[in-house]
Parts: sequence; C-alpha cells; structure tokens
Amino acid sequence: MSTMRPRESYRPFTIAILLMIVGILVSFEVYQLREPARVAAEESRDRILATTAGRELFADNCAMCHGEQGEGVDGPPLNDSTFLHTTLDSTIFSVVGSGVPNTEMPAWNQAHGGPFTDEQIGDLVAFMRSWESTAPDRAAEAMKGDPQEGLAIYAATCTVCHGAEGQGTPLGPALNDVHRLASFDDDWYASTIADGRPAAGMPTWGTVLSPVQIRDLIALLRAWERGEKVELADPAELLQEAIHELSHGDLPAVHELLAQAADRATGELKQAIEEAAAAAESGDTGALEKALDRATELGGSSEDMGGMDMDDAGDADSGAGAMAPAPGEAEARTALADLASGNPAGAVSKLKVSLALASGPLKEAVEHALMDIEAGKADEARTVLEEALTMGEG
Repeated sequence: MSTMRPRESYRPFTIAILLMIVGILVSFEVYQLREPARVAAEESRDRILATTAGRELFADNCAMCHGEQGEGVDGPPLNDSTFLHTTLDSTIFSVVGSGVPNTEMPAWNQAHGGPFTDEQIGDLVAFMRSWESTAPDRAAEAMKGDPQEGLAIYAATCTVCHGAEGQGTPLGPALNDVHRLASFDDDWYASTIADGRPAAGMPTWGTVLSPVQIRDLIALLRAWERGEKVELADPAELLQEAIHELSHGDLPAVHELLAQAADRATGELKQAIEEAAAAAESGDTGALEKALDRATELGGSSEDMGGMDMDDAGDADSGAGAMAPAPGEAEARTALADLASGNPAGAVSKLKVSLALASGPLKEAVEHALMDIEAGKADEARTVLEEALTMGEG
C-alpha cells in the first residue's frame, strides 16, 4: 500500500514576497516624499557656504572698486536690482573670469591669468546673487537727484529771490513751505523751473540748467519737505574727492571739484585751492601737486584728506603732461600708503587687485610683497614696493 506525499504549500512564501514588495514600494514612496526636502536642504547648505566664501573674496578683492555693499565706487554698482534681475549667473561668471578689455576690470580666472579658480568665481557669483531680493533700483535713485548738489545750484541761482534757506523774499515766494511742497508733484516743479513764470518774474531756467541739475533742485525741495537739514560739502570733503580723481588722472573732474571747494573756502585756503584749480585747468600737474600740498596743510592733514599722500597722488596722475601709470601701479601705491600707516590688512586687498593688473617687474614685486606680509614682514614688503615703484618712475 503506497503512501501519498503531502502536498507542499507555497502560500507562506507568496505572502512573504508580497509583503516584501509592499515594503519596498512603501519605502520608495517615503524616499520620494523626503528626497525634495533633503535636496533642498543640501542646496541651501551649499549656497550658504558659497555665499560666505564669496563674501570674503569680495571684501578682499572687489570692494575697493565696487564698494563694500556693491554700491559702486570707481567700478559700476553690482548691488542693483536691474543688473541682478537681467543678468544670468553664467554672464556674471564670464565677466568676472575674463575681465573687461580696455577698462580697469581685470581677468580673475586662472584660465585667463588671474588668481581665482572656477569654484572661487562661483562663490563670488553666489554672494552677488544673495543681494537680489533686497537690491535697490539705483537708476531710479539716480533719477531722484542729489539734495546736496541741488543746494549748491540753489545757492548760486535761487537765493536772491527765494532766500538762503527757501524762506522767501519780497521778490519770490517761500519754497520750504511743507504744505505748498506737498501740493505739487515733481513734474510740476520740473516744468516750472525749466519753463519759468515770466509774468511773475521767474526766469526760464531750462536754458541754463541741465535736466540733471533740475532733478537735484527738486531733490533739495523734497528734502526740505521731509524736514531734513541739507548742507553743502565743506572744502575738505571736496579736496578729498579731487585727490581721488587725481589718482585716476581725471583733470577735468579735479578742476570741477576744486572750483566748488574754492567757492566754499576763505582766506589762504581759498587762495591755495584756486591755484590748484587753475593748475588743473591748464594741465600743469607740477603746480597742481604743490597747490594741493599747500591746501591740505591748510585744510587738514593728509590722513584727514582720505589717507592719500600728495606725492602718491601726483605720481599716479595721468593727466596732460604726465605719463599714465602702468596697470596696477595706482593700486600698488595705495597699498604702499597703507603699509606706511601701519595697515597691512588694507594693503593686501589692494595688492591683490594690483597683482591681477600688473606685469613684469611690478607684478614680481607685488607677489613678493604679498608673501612678505603673509610672513609678518610688512617693512620688507614696503621696501620691495618702494624700490619697484621708484624704478617705474625712472
């Protein structure tokens, strides 16, 4: 009699496999739900790291020309809503990397002879992009005019009829009346100033003043409306600006600033500034340097005038009758001034810019100076720069 083998049951295995499949599917769904948050967290972390690194690079290498907050100094503003909204990261990366020919903007990418890697330039782009959400519209701000410039124009053209502070005279109505100012918009004031009111004795200023100057006048009126006290820049401030422009060889700008300073100075200071203005107008850089030396002695120390020695300003001048400074020379001279005043940290940022611009012996000297500063040998760095810059003069 044969016995039948019991039939095997695969049911437990089937159930186990089904449970395993369900578990895998559930795990995959959980992974899919969590992955976007994980990726976002990683991207946020990478952005923060890049922005932090870019902030340091910008402060050390870019702020001198573009401002500590990207507001623009000698270079264009970068913290600007229009620029950031309309410019791709790839475009910013390319411009930073390759520079802008025939300008003071050097190439920063190592592929083009600069000091930065692709990653470092990416960090700079990330830092600049972090401004976008709060970036001001600088073109719109410029259209608002400058109250201080408006006051200078007002003092020269309007005080006879409207009073020194807009209080009015028998010849013209008060302009600092808050209620009157609030009653008319900027366009009304612009057309009134430009077209005048001949029947009431108001000249047609549009044939004398530019649209920019009229905007500055309106900015002054709006400052008065807000109750703000607007004062003219004093001669020392204007001298500082003139010295800055001289370092870039812009003699017309130097002359304009000195002419303004002379109008606001008195006594010997006024005479020295007038001599400097005349020298700037004629292109006599030697006489300009001497007159500025005298003006800074009368108006304040060279440290008060922005920390730039007159000899440095004169050497950096590239105006009529003077040899233009070599690329990177102006930055090396300002770095030398920092070293002379005991500020090696300030010198480093300027030397890095000089390094990107310079060539030949000056570039070698700047490299040497940077290594000396890093090694704590600021005096040796100063000597190296002085020798290189003296050779350049020869």
